[in-house]
Amino acid sequence: MDAREKQELLESLESGREALLAALYGVTEDLAARVPEPGRWSVRECVEHLFLVENYLFAQIAASQPSERPVGSRAREARILERGADRTNRLEAPEVARPTGRFPTLGEALDAFLTSRALTIRYVHAWKEDPRSRTAHHPLIGPVNCYETLLIIAIHPHRHVQQIREVVSSTR
Repeated sequence: MDAREKQELLESLESGREALLAALYGVTEDLAARVPEPGRWSVRECVEHLFLVENYLFAQIAASQPSERPVGSRAREARILERGADRTNRLEAPEVARPTGRFPTLGEALDAFLTSRALTIRYVHAWKEDPRSRTAHHPLIGPVNCYETLLIIAIHPHRHVQQIREVVSSTR
């Protein structure tokens, strides 16, 4: 990861955080708890999911191993960025990323996500080696390099910001 890529990644991590904060602006606890329809997540559950995914993927990075053979590609990185925020193809969240109601309030869920995001940003700031040289695991993709994992972490809130806006507009 060169300096330009690192800066772009940091900007994307910050952009995702800011987009989430903007989408949650004015959302009350009552509205955040409303489930728009059976089988769909509430706003609070969306934020819990973002926290769960960020924590899980960050743990995968922390446990990553140096790669003997490269994993991933620039083409896959481009697909991650292109498709990561696209909600036209719904994905079933893996068990580890499904909300369980662990946060009784939206504020607590958001605080947990923001704490995780701050840790991820600090980690990227301090990263000295090439994250493409380390292999991690993604529950849907399988083996990924750590740069791809960081791209997924960065783009993920944008996907759910759209979902949050849909839920808010359908439950008001």
